[in-house]
Formats: sequence, structure tokens, C-alpha cells
Amino acid sequence: NGSDTKGYFIWSFLDVFEVLYGFKATYGLYEVNFNDKELHRHARLSARWYSDFLNKKSG
Repeated sequence: NGSDTKGYFIWSFLDVFEVLYGFKATYGLYEVNFNDKELHRHARLSARWYSDFLNKKSG
């Protein structure tokens, strides 16, 4: 579209504490299970999409 894009960034790699919503607002590429004392992480579909996007070869 003619734009001069210099980069592409995600908002958050992992679910984080949101000031207004605590841990209820989840938007990281990786879900964090806050009910698990070991805080296991699971990749969301958006993590796969972002990985594919970054690894795409132009041309």
C-alpha cells in the first residue's frame, strides 16, 4: 500500500497484570496459568501466526 513500515511489534509476550483488570485481561502471545503455582505457559494461536509472519520470506 506504499507505507514505509520499519517494524512490527506485539503488545505483550506473556499475559501480564493489567492495572484496571488485574489478571482477567489476557492478551499475551503466551497464556500464563495463574492458578498453577509453577505458572505454566501455553502458546496461543496468535503466537504461531506471529512466528509464521516473522519467518516469511519476501518475494
